[in-house]
Amino acid sequence: MVHLRTLWYFTFCYPYSNIFELCKAYSLKNNVFIKAGNNYSTKTDGPPWRILYFGNDNFSLTCIKPLCSKLRTGTLISNLSVVSNSGTVVRNFAETEKLPLYDWPLDPNSIKTKFDLGIVVAFGHLISENIINALPLGIINVHGSLLPRWRGAAPIVHAVKNGDIETGVTVMRIKPKRFDTGDIVRQYRCSIGPDETAKKLTERLAKHGAQLIMESIRDLPRCLDLATPQPSEGVTLAPRLNVSISTVDFKEMSAQEVYNLHRAISHVYPVMSHWHGAPIRLFGILPDKEQTLNIAQSGTLPTSNKSAIDFLNADTVKKLSSQCVMNGNTVPGLMKWNPRTKIIKIQCSDGKYVICSSFALAGKKHMTSVDFYNGYLSKRKENEWILK
Repeated sequence: MVHLRTLWYFTFCYPYSNIFELCKAYSLKNNVFIKAGNNYSTKTDGPPWRILYFGNDNFSLTCIKPLCSKLRTGTLISNLSVVSNSGTVVRNFAETEKLPLYDWPLDPNSIKTKFDLGIVVAFGHLISENIINALPLGIINVHGSLLPRWRGAAPIVHAVKNGDIETGVTVMRIKPKRFDTGDIVRQYRCSIGPDETAKKLTERLAKHGAQLIMESIRDLPRCLDLATPQPSEGVTLAPRLNVSISTVDFKEMSAQEVYNLHRAISHVYPVMSHWHGAPIRLFGILPDKEQTLNIAQSGTLPTSNKSAIDFLNADTVKKLSSQCVMNGNTVPGLMKWNPRTKIIKIQCSDGKYVICSSFALAGKKHMTSVDFYNGYLSKRKENEWILK
């Protein structure tokens, strides 16, 4: 016999399904409905759901706030407890809101029978299988990319650094022993602005992640039933950041690549290079909108009745471009000073420039472009104004 509350539960979760077929697909055992083919159970007393939240940073803070607001209504969430490291913004928020707190590492026995679902957002720790199994609905994770692209600790930074024009947020089920490989529950896709920094993009994606969490909770457990495996194609990795990522190689990197690197990491590390053997930090990098490699100025352009496409594909242009590099018109790392605009430009591997607004040599104070010119460039020959 199926209780009226059980029928209401199925009607709420599956409003367009045949209720009798759904009931037959489930079996009632110890007050828990077990869905055939799934490795989780759904208690009949949810919603409202009992949620254990894992998180540490600002991305995670943005995602927990709507959960806390919904908790206060008592309509969708009946318990929201938090696992967070000491001193984090999420732990401080939980203390302010008087949410129950658990320390990490977590004892699986301390959470058994107390929660229905775990939610992990920017937590930074691998969740053990014992903890996953202690939660009837398992654990879902919010990840700042369109998985399987950019699996790892720094997906947003790597998307911007790589010059991606779109990204998104993925809600997935957590699998034990491996990061970011679980079945996809929901995804949101969005564009990346050509001048958008990783910091700004993180703030934007965190808001979308918070929305996806709420959508997923409202659709429990149906959304878990419909979760799909990640594609095997298109996998890229986004390893944790370290200072080595900040070093720019002007001989190998185009102006766009240098600018992308700055957009990606400037909130963590400044772009680094070397000035005559001394480390130098570069700030306020922007692309130079003017075309810096003007073949027409070489004076060797032939006149032709060919179409523009034919001309651009011709070997002549390739030879002229190589000649410009050979003649020194393209010197990767070469700095140019404009006394009128007070701007310093740095040439990159493709002959185009980036503009740098300020500098800091190791052990020296921050310098504007004017200060760097007066203190360093003006004291050397122009062919020595090279960053390596």
